[in-house]
Amino acid sequence: MPRPSSVRQNFEVQIRTPTVRKDPRLPHKISRLADAWGRCRRDPAGPTEWVRAIDSRRSSQYDIRWKVGDTPSGCGLGRNSHCSSADSSALRLESNMSFALASGLIALAIGTLGAPSVSSEQPSLAPGVQRHTAVKCPAGSEVRYPAHDGPLTSGELAELGVASGSSIYEAARKGSIRWVREAHCGKPIASRSHGVPPKRPARQVTPNAIEATSDNWDGYVMAVGGTPNDAEMNWTEPTLLASADGLPTDVSIWPGLGSGSDANHPLIQAGTHGQIGDNSPGATQKDWLWTEIYPQEDEIPVMDIQVYGGSQVFVAATYDPDEHNAHFVLCADGVCITLTRPAVSPDSQAEWIVERPSYTTYSRLAHFPTLTLENDAFNYRKPDGSYPGTGVLQLSDPPYFGGDTLSRMTMISTAPDQHHLAEASAVSGGAFDATWVGEY
Repeated sequence: MPRPSSVRQNFEVQIRTPTVRKDPRLPHKISRLADAWGRCRRDPAGPTEWVRAIDSRRSSQYDIRWKVGDTPSGCGLGRNSHCSSADSSALRLESNMSFALASGLIALAIGTLGAPSVSSEQPSLAPGVQRHTAVKCPAGSEVRYPAHDGPLTSGELAELGVASGSSIYEAARKGSIRWVREAHCGKPIASRSHGVPPKRPARQVTPNAIEATSDNWDGYVMAVGGTPNDAEMNWTEPTLLASADGLPTDVSIWPGLGSGSDANHPLIQAGTHGQIGDNSPGATQKDWLWTEIYPQEDEIPVMDIQVYGGSQVFVAATYDPDEHNAHFVLCADGVCITLTRPAVSPDSQAEWIVERPSYTTYSRLAHFPTLTLENDAFNYRKPDGSYPGTGVLQLSDPPYFGGDTLSRMTMISTAPDQHHLAEASAVSGGAFDATWVGEY
């Protein structure tokens, strides 16, 4: 897809100097520098896009990116007579591409960045949404983000995977959420996956409700009368208690779409993974966000947002049947990222799950305090192409529609004893509690 005509080039600036930690005015100086550069580029708005400004108390590196308008002329290279004296005093660009600031010479690495490669088959986006290729992520992955600050339109929110009625919709619409603009995936963790539970006998409670057990899932599974296109929920990332013997324990929390029975019926899912224990008592807790399309993929960590015990988390797994793309919206403490990649259509179920993930065998279930999984919501496309409601629908017990069946999953240990490991409460007001009972 060609780049938008309003953007000619991007410039990335990295500043590394020991004076960063000593000079609290450096961010202001960087801003003046960027403003001067923008004016010299005949861009009255100056820097229009800040990617990242790392707190000087924690790092000596700042990363700045701004867009350059349609005038490709340089600044301070002796070829442009439009730089004012004020600009020249704030900024000196030498032939070796280094800047001099009043506080001393700070070397800058400046690279002209081409537009990220995106498949020409990808659909056009709303004018206010941009895309970049995601780094070290599965083929076809991209990150989507607003091209501007401030309020977002419903069309822009739809491109970002935020459905009407979602728990983050109003905050996103008002521009209160910070969107990550570059995406990096961690190395897929071999043999760690969030696969489907073994088939077990289930008990029909009512025509629309089933009680079932699972070796690895606790929560709810809804069979719907069509193709699911949205499953989402909020939770507080739990602070875990270490096992008495110090052995590693894990817990994953996620919404998902599809059964994952085979590659033609994938399970599109995303969430958090918490782990504690490294064979010694008193080990610290580790948490991360992840995505997965099972069974094609192992768990893929998302590196651009940090999550901790106590973080406020929102995750939506969605599927666009027109684009044939999976969309993952992952948020922690007011920072969100939207990742998309090609996917096969999921079959007719959605999930809201607490899990002990699989390695070569099931992990021990980490000891978590009782979790409230709230704003549990879904939607799906009927065979005739219509939707049962506008935006997302709140999970309820019993479900909204006659053809939908809600199964409550209770996690149990493997044979022969099969005692409970985690239990889910009844659904009330689009929420349910998950309670830890045992590790294994």
